[in-house]
Amino acid sequence: MKRFEMRDMLYFGLYAVAFMLLLLNAVHAGKERKAYREQMSAIEAKIDALASSTDALGTRIDTLEQGLASDTDAINEIVQTVEDVQKQMQEELKKVNDKIKEVEEAKALKRQQEAEAAMQAASASYVESSGGYDHPFRSQGTTEKDGFTYTWYSQRVLPGGGLDIPGRHVTEDGFVRDADGNICVASDDLDQGAEIETPYGKGKVYDTGSGSGNLDLYTDW
Repeated sequence: MKRFEMRDMLYFGLYAVAFMLLLLNAVHAGKERKAYREQMSAIEAKIDALASSTDALGTRIDTLEQGLASDTDAINEIVQTVEDVQKQMQEELKKVNDKIKEVEEAKALKRQQEAEAAMQAASASYVESSGGYDHPFRSQGTTEKDGFTYTWYSQRVLPGGGLDIPGRHVTEDGFVRDADGNICVASDDLDQGAEIETPYGKGKVYDTGSGSGNLDLYTDW
């Protein structure tokens, strides 16, 4: 009887020890679960904080992008304004240059007209002062024929004794002629009284001093 009681007590002791071990394990497991839950809670809190920081960073990035877009639009607007102003300035400068060119051309035309008018007036005055003759030979001054150079010499400058001939007169063309209608000629190459066909009609030598190779035709201009 006692032997069975001892065995029962031993079994009971073993069961008690096993129960205590199980209880201890359960308590330890509970502590581990609590620590795990605490760690998970901390991790979740960090994740939430990181998410909040990420949202804040995203918001900041959006704000910066909006500001950059606004600044870009403003810069583009300023650039466009500058380009428009430059274009307007170029157009105005072209107008000014065109106006200056127009004024200069008008001045040049006026000067030309005034010069032509002055020349005409001077020519008219000279023609009037020279008896009103306007022969082409007068403006040419020189011409050539048959190996001679012809120039004109005005009796108004130096009439000279060589022109004191019978029948001396002035015709409508301004040439000084003799009684036979010959143009009075001065020559150092032809003899006195020699007759010659000049570019403007028959001539006759009455004077010298014209230079070799040259014949002077006496005129009244």
